[in-house]
This record gives sequence, C-alpha cells and structure tokens, in this order.
Amino acid sequence: MKFVNSLFDSNVVPGTRYLLDQYFYSKEGMRYHFFCSACTKMLLSTPAATHSETQIVCPNPSCLKVNCISDLQKASFFVTFDLPYQLKLLLDNPSIRSKVVNPIDFKSEPEDKVMRDLYHGSSYRSFANYVHNLSDTATKFLSLSLSVDSAALCSGFSGQSICPCFIMLNELPPVIRSKHLLIAGLWFGVEKEKLDLFLPPIVKHLTELSSPGFSLHFRDVTWNVKAFLIACIADSVARCDVQGIHAHRGDFPCSWCLCEGEEYVSCRIFPYTEILPPPRTIEELLQDSRQAERENRFVRGVKYMCLLAAAPMFHPVHGFICDQMHAKDEGTTKAFLNSWLGEDGKTPYYLGQPNIRKINRLLTQVKIPRELRKGVRTLKHLSYFTGRELENWSFFLSLAVLPGSLPDRFLKHWGLYVQGTYLLLLSAIHSDVVNLGEDLLEEFCRKTKGLYGRHMMRFNLHILRHFAENCRRWGPLFALSAYACEAGNQRIKNQVHDCNGVPSQICRGVSEDNALSLLKDSCDSEMTRSFAKSIEPKSHVNRVELVGKIELKGFPKAFKASEEEKWHFNELQVNLLDCVEFPLLKKDGCHFGPGSSHRQSKTDNSYAKLQNTNIVHIAKIIFNERTKDIWIVGNRVRCEPSPYCPLKVVRYDCSLCCQYVLNSIDEDIIVFDVNELSTVCVSLPFEHGHYITPMPNIFNMY
Repeated sequence: MKFVNSLFDSNVVPGTRYLLDQYFYSKEGMRYHFFCSACTKMLLSTPAATHSETQIVCPNPSCLKVNCISDLQKASFFVTFDLPYQLKLLLDNPSIRSKVVNPIDFKSEPEDKVMRDLYHGSSYRSFANYVHNLSDTATKFLSLSLSVDSAALCSGFSGQSICPCFIMLNELPPVIRSKHLLIAGLWFGVEKEKLDLFLPPIVKHLTELSSPGFSLHFRDVTWNVKAFLIACIADSVARCDVQGIHAHRGDFPCSWCLCEGEEYVSCRIFPYTEILPPPRTIEELLQDSRQAERENRFVRGVKYMCLLAAAPMFHPVHGFICDQMHAKDEGTTKAFLNSWLGEDGKTPYYLGQPNIRKINRLLTQVKIPRELRKGVRTLKHLSYFTGRELENWSFFLSLAVLPGSLPDRFLKHWGLYVQGTYLLLLSAIHSDVVNLGEDLLEEFCRKTKGLYGRHMMRFNLHILRHFAENCRRWGPLFALSAYACEAGNQRIKNQVHDCNGVPSQICRGVSEDNALSLLKDSCDSEMTRSFAKSIEPKSHVNRVELVGKIELKGFPKAFKASEEEKWHFNELQVNLLDCVEFPLLKKDGCHFGPGSSHRQSKTDNSYAKLQNTNIVHIAKIIFNERTKDIWIVGNRVRCEPSPYCPLKVVRYDCSLCCQYVLNSIDEDIIVFDVNELSTVCVSLPFEHGHYITPMPNIFNMY
C-alpha cells in the first residue's frame, strides 16, 4: 500500500489493512450458517456483518451440546453469498451485458435444428416457452445452472477440503459463462459436505430470485430480473445426494432410468440390455420419495425428496446433467487405461512394459496446438492426469500411439467410444449426428463385456448410454460441464495460504475479486492503460493487431514471395508491396500459424480444417496493410480416415471422423482467404504413420 501511494502525489489507497478492508472486504450479502459440531443440527443463520453471538446450545434434545460460535476458526458453519450483488458486478461490464441472450428467442427452435449450445436443447426450450407464456415484457428472464463439487486442499492443510456451490448464468456464451461463475455458498472443513444442510438455504435464495425477483441498476438502464434454476452439474456421488437416491454402489442409482444393477465380487456392475430400463419420471420420483420418507427405507433407489425440488422450473430428473468430465474422462477413459496398464499379464489387452516404454517414447515427441492447454505427459504420470489430459489422450493420442501395442479388436472397440463421444462434443451437431453417436456408444457398451469381462460394466459405462439423450435436452456435451467448476475450485484454492482461518481467507478472496472487478471499471481510462503499459516488462510485450475479430500476433516481417506465390497473388490482384508476413493469428478462439522448426518448440498450430472440410498445412500468413485483407498460403493435405474409425461414420460423412491418416501433402501451394479457416488440428507425425485430428470444439480452455 505504501508502494502504491508512493507512485502518486497524494495517497490514493488507505494506509492500513483495516481501512483497506472497509473498501474491499465487503460482507454485504454474506451469511454465516452455524450447525452443531456433534449432531449437525442447524443452530443459527446470521448476516456476517452483524454476527455477534458467542455460544449457543444445540436444540436437539438428545445432544444439547454448547457450541462456541464467536471464534470462526473453531466454529462449525458454512457461508452463503448474495447472488444479485455478484450478478450486478458481472453485468456492470457493458461488453458482457450486451452478450446476454433473450430466452424467448429460442422458444420455437425446430427439433432437427443444428445444436450449437444449450439453447437448442429441449429442456431449455421448455424454459423459454414457460417465460414466453408469462407475457411479462417488462421483465428480464434468466436461467441458472448449479454445481457442487468438493476439492481437497493441498498437503499441509490437515485434510481440509472445500465444496463451493457455483452458479452459472446460462444466457451468456459458453466461454464467458464458464469463466465468470457466481458463488452461492461455500462449505469447508475436514468432514465431507452435508448437502442436506448446505443446499436448502441456497435453494431458498434461488427461489426468491424467481419470485418476486430483483432489480439490477446499471449506469444507463435498470433491469427487472427473474432468474430460475434449471440445471444441476455434479459427479455421481454428489448428484445422488442432491437427487435423494442411492449412490452408485446401491440399487437403482441411475438418475435417469430404473437400472437396478447387480453385485459382482466387490463392486456393483450394470450389465448391458438391448433396451434401456424404463426412464424415471417426475411423478414416480416424487411418489417414491414420499413413500421412502414415510417408511424410512429406499424405494427403487429413492431415499428422500430431491433437495432442489422446491426451485421453480427445476425438473428433478431431466435437470441433472450427464457430466462428461466425471463419467467420460475421469471415469471411463481412466478405467480402460488402467486395465491396459494393469499387472495381470494373462489378459489379451495387457500392454506390457516394452509396449508402455514405446508409447511413452512416442508421447515425448508430441507437439500439440496451443488450444489443448495441458501438456502431454507419459503414462507413468497417469495417476496425476487431470480430466482434460484424459480427454486429450482419448481424442487425440490413443488411436495414434496404441496401434502395434493393443490388439486390433480392442482398438476398433475403443474407436467406437472415441468416435461416439467426439460426435457429441462437436461445436455444431445435427440431430442425425446425435443418433449416430448414440449408436456408436451403444455398440461400445454392448461389446465391452465380451472383450473385457463383466467387471468392466461399471456405472460410468452405463451413464454413457444417456449421453445422447442429454445432448437432445441440453445441447452438445460442452454446453454444461463440470470443467468450468473445476477451474473455479482451483481459483478458490489459490486464495488459501495458511491452514488457520481457511474460511476467512476464502471469503476475503471472493469479496476482493468482486471489488477488484468494480475497481477496474471505475479506474479504466486511457491514462491508466498508458501507465500500466509503461511499467510492463518489455520482454512480455507482444504485438497484436486487430483486423475485425481476427488477431494478428507477433511482429511482421517483409513478405518475400516465391515465383509460385507471386503468380497466385497476381491472379488475386494483390499488390505484394502492400503485404507483410505474420507468424500467428487467432480466429474464433483458434490459433493458426506456420509450424516452428525449432527443436524446443512444444506447439504446432500449422494444420487446419477448412470450412469445406479439406485439411491444409499452413506455410505463411500474409496481411495486406492497405486493404486489410488476410491471406493464408499453404498446401492441401491428402488423408483418409483412420482404420479404427467406425465404418458407420465413414459411410455417413467422412468429414466427421475423429482421426485421419496423412497420405501426402501437395507440392503445389494454395492461397485462400482467412475466413475459410474452420478449426485447428492436432498433428502427430510418428514413424508408423502421420495422424491428424481436428478439434471437435474450441471450448477446451478451463
């Protein structure tokens, strides 16, 4: 603080931490919810700003423990936060507020329309029709998604963990809504979160947001808002706790159908049946929950009423999301990887140490596009793989490094899984493609028992059978995913620096984040930006030139055209004297640029898929400084579908294949407009073949 004040003629920030807290550590809208440390009975709910109680006796007659609640470091409590306050801070930014869509615009989306986001799913259309029928044109209607997912703090924190309850604003684009999460509540401590205590105050708050609603006052406009909870994202354990049904080790644990499962050795398996068991319905779920509470037993897997049932517009069955991170990446993908790497050398799918060493050697040669975010690690680090690394392994690496190590019948079976999930994660999916993905995942599940045995028919494999229906309800799998919440967990964990007073540190961090966004807006000026640029280290300065929505990155150099390039640009009537060459560009979230020949370069963004589905190798990026046109110089890539891509996909539409094998690259160059670029591809040039995989979407950023 002294350093900041020393930069100016007079003090611009308070001189002490206490005075600074008066501005930045606002407890407005923050509530403490105390519960008994012995029997977990709720004791008191009080605003954080006026908390003054010292101790309270548990009202449970069989407990009567005296709980000291004056010392927050020793008390048992959780925190809830005011959502309208956070929503106002988020939407105070005009660039974000302008991107909020109107649900009514999607009320009559056709069933066979191409799906690009959750707005095109049937569940969101039901919400849109509901608000349209209210005929309230003076109100801004919003929908929310809730997520609960616990995360352990790192070593040194005595086994403490956190469980934030995040709220996502669905009416924002995927990248923005995933980055700007609201926090509704925070559970912390050594014990596992008790959702039956944690969620009711949050659900009550959410219910008040829909009726009577609330107002948001901005500089130039006032919104009268009604917000509805319509979706919940959680892993299998938390989802069952929220829905009030048996966990995955018990009878009828599925959130969407009445699949009972059966005991097998020390686990519970879910054998494949040609027809899925009957779906759960809201009427049967409510009836079973009433009977279960009355008789104090499980009824078709149901133990108690869904904890979110009181929220208007929330469907206790369809409102729960099939989460790709837990069921697909950290569930199915990791399970099959572990089975291939297992120590039982008698199984036909066991890789063995020579093959594992060969695969690890191949993985060290991989250069990935910038969009993959996570670097490639060898299989000896498998226990530390994140969900994104497991996704990258299944989509981009597995079908390229496993040939020759895993028998073909297992590879072709694995190809069904890779291709099926790849289709459901495309940035634009037609209803026919959803049906195709469903067929592939059904075939994958059906063949698993014969190839691997009954022990592999786990709960996550059963959930795969609900992925296609989830797409029909909520759009592509990336539209609502736990990956955003995982990133939010990490941001909260980064705010904890000491094992004492963990709740206070986290609450302070959340409050300061909100205040910082407000401070940035209030201090934003040309003079402020100029000063910030002047103190920025020169080594980090990177030139970026905006041409419409396209970013040209790096420093340009003179364009030295070959004779062939001169002929092409002459045909396009482009004056080469006006042209310069850039090393990199960013379009629609993807980076494109010539591949680096530097040995230490770890990225390769030189292969791209065009709008016409052709694949090209980028050689140069040319910018006409006079006309502001951007041209790409490259070579057409000739390739064919991987032999492990299912024939159903090849016959339906070859451009949907999850992986290609490069046959040749044309010697003749092509020159085309930058707008023809569609997405970047992962290129894996190995000795046994050169493999190319277009990225299914560009939302791999969390």
